[in-house]
Amino acid sequence: MATKKLQIELDLPEELIEVFDQVAIALQEDRATVMRRALEYYAEQEGAVILDEAAGMAELDAGASFDLDDVLAETRAVIEAAAAQRAKRAG
Repeated sequence: MATKKLQIELDLPEELIEVFDQVAIALQEDRATVMRRALEYYAEQEGAVILDEAAGMAELDAGASFDLDDVLAETRAVIEAAAAQRAKRAG
């Protein structure tokens, strides 16, 4: 299935357009391809991090969280139990 494409208007600083043009020349590609790849990279990298953080904040807002002190106490108990089992096996 072909991806639907939309045309947008975007105002960018002239210096940024010049960078895209220089990269396009170096890659022997057109400016639109270079800009599209840059936007895709941003969406996959930084955009994904932002969306993950937003989802995490939404979970916290919905009350889906754990008290850090409780988590640390449970972790210590697991570690202490494992250490006791090792000591018991070692004799």
